[in-house]
Amino acid sequence: MKPLKLAYNRVWRTYTCGKAIDGFYGIEPPEDGHYPEVWIASTTMAINPDLKENEGLSLVKGEELYLKDLIERNPVAYLGSIHSEVFGADTGVLVKLLDAAERLTIQVHPDNDTAMELFGSRFGKTEAWYVIPGREIDGDAPHIYLGFKEGIRRDEWVRCFREQDIEGMLKRMHKIYVEPGDVYLIEGGTPHAIGAGCCIVEIQEPTDLTIRIEKVTPGGYRIPDRICHQGLGFDKMFDCFHFDGYTEQEVRQRWQVAKSGRERTEINELIGYEHTPCFGLVSMTLTDSKKLEPSEAFSVLFVLDGKGIIECDGQSVTVEKGDQVFIPAKCDMTVNPTSLYLRLLQCLPPRPQGKVMR
Repeated sequence: MKPLKLAYNRVWRTYTCGKAIDGFYGIEPPEDGHYPEVWIASTTMAINPDLKENEGLSLVKGEELYLKDLIERNPVAYLGSIHSEVFGADTGVLVKLLDAAERLTIQVHPDNDTAMELFGSRFGKTEAWYVIPGREIDGDAPHIYLGFKEGIRRDEWVRCFREQDIEGMLKRMHKIYVEPGDVYLIEGGTPHAIGAGCCIVEIQEPTDLTIRIEKVTPGGYRIPDRICHQGLGFDKMFDCFHFDGYTEQEVRQRWQVAKSGRERTEINELIGYEHTPCFGLVSMTLTDSKKLEPSEAFSVLFVLDGKGIIECDGQSVTVEKGDQVFIPAKCDMTVNPTSLYLRLLQCLPPRPQGKVMR
């Protein structure tokens, strides 16, 4: 087992953004388009109107070999015995870098029970957003829409959809301004929309099950009906929403799990398994070599800034800003900065229910 550096994996989406991603990777000239996301260590297929073979799946860098195929050859070695006992050859997690030059469509993802009932999927799509520096769009700072306001009713929400009353929908949700370092956990069933100007790293359950209730994106792209309702139809899709209303303070208390400026040590747990069993997220800012204890489970590293060397069991890869590395289970890992500092995120898999992870 060795650390696996993965190839740059840009994915088509319905909305037009991505200029900040071009800037992040030093691509000139930076432009917005229909490739606003980078999928990281992905073993998940993208659901797009024009389905392309293997779109969304990550390749091992420098090889015509998909991470998904490699794991399926030996899931115990790559994912760990406990994880593979519960999840088989599925990593159970997907990570993305996402840039929004326009507001994303108002949407919801199913929770696990609803995903199984309506889609036959063991995974819903609980997700979390780690905010990185974004940009002002038309004079408005980066923001999100999250959760229903108090007094929400299903029949009102359905009416807004039928009439495509977008302003009516937005007025029934909370608009929240965000700063780099903020972390929000969005449980399945929670309505949300990433606002214009946001740039985030998203960690989520490994599905692309998205219910969209805007038929046309803010940028003017007409979304095919099936992509809106994911095959459920325009009546059944509303079963994916949790129609619970909250004050803004309650929204922050429930779903904001970390605030900007709180990362005060070299290693910070941002999302722990006490927040959700779906995944974990750790931030690291290292100036010196750091040895990490081997874990029963695998992890994914995404480099936010700086350069370094990742060593696992005597084998190493060099990394720099934008690189992604899959760390197999039980690897004895050391992170060595080779620049002034090295900033990265460590993304962790789901915790198998009833199992003890060491």
